Amino acid sequence: RIHKEMLFFDRLKLKPLRQGKTGGKIDKSFQEAYMHIPEVKLLSEYSRITTLYNNYIVATNEKMSKKGGAPDFYTDYRIRPSFGTRTVTGRLNAKDPNTQARVARGDKADVILNIYKAKEGRVVVKADYAAHEVRGLQIISHDKSMRENFNKVFDIKQEYIKDPTIMTPEELKYKTDVHIQNASTFFQVPVEEVTPEMRGRNKGLIFGTTYGMSDGSLAEDLN
Repeated sequence: RIHKEMLFFDRLKLKPLRQGKTGGKIDKSFQEAYMHIPEVKLLSEYSRITTLYNNYIVATNEKMSKKGGAPDFYTDYRIRPSFGTRTVTGRLNAKDPNTQARVARGDKADVILNIYKAKEGRVVVKADYAAHEVRGLQIISHDKSMRENFNKVFDIKQEYIKDPTIMTPEELKYKTDVHIQNASTFFQVPVEEVTPEMRGRNKGLIFGTTYGMSDGSLAEDLN
């Protein structure tokens, strides 16, 4: 921590965006704001690789180890998380390991996904919750804009099912991404102009306010 503070604050003269107990924070918001600085970009890449390594490589190897792992894992090399419904929404959650948080995209995603492989003649099936908390929130709140967005996404998917040639898979994902649709409404821009940052901020807004984010934290996140 001290070395990072010396590098970014003393040497590179970057100003911290937030203050912690020991000084300026070098957190995600700091890294995003200064991503154009080569040293900050390197730190961000290193942090991502370290997180992936610890959460997936190390954790999986420990489960598969005959010395300290679980017989349920290393006998046939299959991963079996524990499932429960003790969440705020009642949704199913997986833990030990959390297979629902498996990395899906990014420059190192393929390296992690290569850990998982189906036996010959079988396939790995991934189930997506499709933002169902947001759907439930819309039903309870009777929010017309959200309802229109969900209906629009549903209609596009149905059209694609009938005729997959009407658009590419990439176009389908873009047009049926609920968070992009909601960000378009929130920022009042066409869906084509919604940036990844807008999508992320809108997603944080919806889930944050749903689960009790304070006005101060919300204002800080939205800048």
